[in-house]
Amino acid sequence: MDSTRALLGLRDALRAHQNQTGAWGYRGTQGSVESTCLTILALRRQPSIELALAVQALDGLQNTDGSWPAFIGDEPEGCWTTALAVLSLMAARHRTKGLARGIQWLLNARGREANWFWRWILSTVDNKVTFDPAKFGWSWVSGTTSWVSHVRLR
Repeated sequence: MDSTRALLGLRDALRAHQNQTGAWGYRGTQGSVESTCLTILALRRQPSIELALAVQALDGLQNTDGSWPAFIGDEPEGCWTTALAVLSLMAARHRTKGLARGIQWLLNARGREANWFWRWILSTVDNKVTFDPAKFGWSWVSGTTSWVSHVRLR
């Protein structure tokens, strides 16, 4: 099978599973930010109505604080999918205020260990910890550890 036909078949399959809101989901009718973002990344090189609807759907799913939830209708608190949404919109060359707000949310998001109190605990009381609490990023879900890992070379 040649690659052109395979790609066309994959695009057709993706288009067939797009729901009425312009999003994609895993199973059933609930749309997923992750599925929608991954499909935007797959379709981004060929402008189409499906791609435009997906970008519009992703824009509409953004929370007021600039983040994105994991699923349509999920809690209005952002999570890790914000990074994927930002990357997807950038790849689709969709520059909006929503994209800027998403980037700002990521820049402001901090894992629990970013707080001075947690850094103090991890460096004094719970000093058997194997990661450096001074290195942090955004967490999967707000208020949890950011999972930034640091390898120490000896």
